[in-house]
Amino acid sequence: MFRALRRYQVIVDLSIAGGFLLVQVASQFSVRNGLASVMLVVIFSGALAVRRLSPALALGGAWLGAILQMAFALEAPQPFDLAVLAILFAAASYGGSVLRWIGLASAILGSVIATFYLVFFNGGRNPLGVNLSSLPSMLWSGVLLFFGCLATLGLSWTLGLLARAVRRSRQSREAQVVAERDVIVEQE
Repeated sequence: MFRALRRYQVIVDLSIAGGFLLVQVASQFSVRNGLASVMLVVIFSGALAVRRLSPALALGGAWLGAILQMAFALEAPQPFDLAVLAILFAAASYGGSVLRWIGLASAILGSVIATFYLVFFNGGRNPLGVNLSSLPSMLWSGVLLFFGCLATLGLSWTLGLLARAVRRSRQSREAQVVAERDVIVEQE
């Protein structure tokens, strides 16, 4: 469940999460739902801090934060929701095979849930500014939102897979160089 990290990786992850926390808390003081927003910022920052140490825990934290955000009926999206992108990246890049597929399912399901929330339950506000009383405009905005969310979340997950492939390719190449060196030494 937990991966071994180097000291500098832990320092970088905690620094990023700490900076994210400070910026988000400072921005949430002006928001009407201050306490709920600050609590969500702490949840998302914590998930961001452990994204490489435990991608599964981070993904669970992101889902908890998203569910609480909808339960508190906060306007969405919020700046702290950006942490989800880094968490999906980490799930694809550092997670095991099951977690990678759970990350993809999270991107798809998250897009569906975000679309329904934004179109129907976002305090009567639609982020695209269309009249919600018109069914065709509601459906059109829902389709646009779904594909926008899916593209954003899916791209983050896909970039995580790409980073994983690059890392594995580099490790394979290093192993090949060592093996070739050993063959040369044996031949001499």
